[in-house]
Amino acid sequence: MSDIIISNLLGEKHTIDILIFLYIFGSRSRTDIYDHTSYCQRMPQKLQMLERQGLIETKHGIDHKTMMETLTPAGAELAKSLILMEESVGGNIEEFKIRVLKDMLTGRDHLMPVPHIIRKLDDVRVRISRRNGCPSRGWPSPRTSGACPAEPA
Repeated sequence: MSDIIISNLLGEKHTIDILIFLYIFGSRSRTDIYDHTSYCQRMPQKLQMLERQGLIETKHGIDHKTMMETLTPAGAELAKSLILMEESVGGNIEEFKIRVLKDMLTGRDHLMPVPHIIRKLDDVRVRISRRNGCPSRGWPSPRTSGACPAEPA
């Protein structure tokens, strides 16, 4: 175990994903976090670790039953820095946002698919791809990790 706290914190798999997810989408339930980052047996401990470090806090939802995870000001500042770091090495946060929104709309959140919104997201995806110099259409496959897939021969 390192003496540097940030090394322990960010060295834990999925903690960066959790911070960025909460920064982009705001307060979310643990179920939302698990659905859109990852679920493994240690996810509750990872959320507790982020809470102990003062980066997230648990609050009651609007219905006063659901518990929501929220970034603290320190967590928001760290997440914003992580996003800037991601973009500085060529990462595309917009692609991440669109992928998660599409997941939310196509049932991973038990919502009914909304075809006209999905078509709109596809249009946004194509515009972002073109702006980034990628001529391909459609959503990237898991094998491409969001990069421009090779055009079919």
